[in-house]
Amino acid sequence: MEKLATNFKTGESVLLHPKFQKTVLKNQKPLRQIVARGIQDGLPMPCFSAAANFLNGLATENSSANLLQAQRDFFGAHTYQKVDDPTAKFYHTDWE
Repeated sequence: MEKLATNFKTGESVLLHPKFQKTVLKNQKPLRQIVARGIQDGLPMPCFSAAANFLNGLATENSSANLLQAQRDFFGAHTYQKVDDPTAKFYHTDWE
């Protein structure tokens, strides 16, 4: 906890600190195994599964989260960016 507290004083994300990155990468597989086993045994695993899913999301280049931009655009014209457009322009589609 002291190492975490020191890191938080710098304002740097824990996941950007090399020492913590090494620990996270080393323990990703065991985390997934714990979550899978807990779920198989019918145990609620909300925090562990959220942590595993968060890390999975960080490691996934094109995840289903891209769909959220389209949904936001549909319901509120928030625009979206196309993953196949290198110009990084924003688009709006008349979805109806």
